[in-house]
Amino acid sequence: MTSKPVFLEDSILRKGLPATAGSKILQGFKAPFDAAVAERLTGAGYALRSEPPGTEFGIAPPAPVPSPVVTAVAEGRADLALCNDFSGAAGDQAAALGLYTIRPTYGTVSRYGLIPSVCSMDAVSVVCRDLRQGFALLEVIAGHDERDGVSEPEPSYRYAPSEEPLKTAAVSRETLPMADAGPAVMDILVCAELSGNLSRYDGLRFGYRSPDFKGLEELYLKTRTEGFSPETKLSLVVGAMVLSEGWYEKRYHKAMQIRRMLRDGIDALLMKYDVLSAPAWAAPLCGLPSVTLPGAAPPAARLVAARKRENALYAAAERGGIYGV
Repeated sequence: MTSKPVFLEDSILRKGLPATAGSKILQGFKAPFDAAVAERLTGAGYALRSEPPGTEFGIAPPAPVPSPVVTAVAEGRADLALCNDFSGAAGDQAAALGLYTIRPTYGTVSRYGLIPSVCSMDAVSVVCRDLRQGFALLEVIAGHDERDGVSEPEPSYRYAPSEEPLKTAAVSRETLPMADAGPAVMDILVCAELSGNLSRYDGLRFGYRSPDFKGLEELYLKTRTEGFSPETKLSLVVGAMVLSEGWYEKRYHKAMQIRRMLRDGIDALLMKYDVLSAPAWAAPLCGLPSVTLPGAAPPAARLVAARKRENALYAAAERGGIYGV
């Protein structure tokens, strides 16, 4: 427990408060209910504060944009923060500011009430200065939630650093020959899923609506043109392209096949080793838990373990990463 409020990105809903996900397209929208993680934190006695994320729907811009919730922890206004770090951008920034980021195993923390960006990679992640505080918070928010279709069955989880010796290795071309394909696969899949998830923002039901239009088609066109940033619009165009006829098999389907091969390769490594030092794409693409270590310039050093082996990560991070194990 901490006396300071836990900062939440406003992509994590809190009833009656603005929920913009950092986008003009959600201007004026207020959350109709609390997200599952907000419910659990409030029930455990945590005070909460919401802030818009630094980037629209978590999409990384060409130049780094500070995340207010990460900055709040770095500046001492908060001890803990929650964000959707599907791309690894928040983890990189946190590491550069001397902070940890804990990304849980996919499906162990409910995404109910999280504004979706990339559903197969979205994960509520913890930003913290003190690793023990971070895992204590994760313990509060983790556990089964029937409202999330991918929620794992365990009702709760206990996090404590493993005391056993750990075998470690680094993901590289030598240990995983297809590792260089990871960033491209992630880019293709992120754009494809964003294209689907963001199609709901059309100016009709909620959020921003262009004030000047003639007819339904122009309403859609002007609302989305004015409401999305250039980076988001580029992602949506790329996503629509890779899902279109003639491109689906060549790009999206091929990326899904390579994702499976990368996941199988990482899983094979984790049969031999307890913890891996891995690139940013490894945890999101494979649904694995990770810890981003402080003090590293982007791309930050990430420790990755097998599903639900957060306790091995906890121990490795406390011991200073794989080189200290």
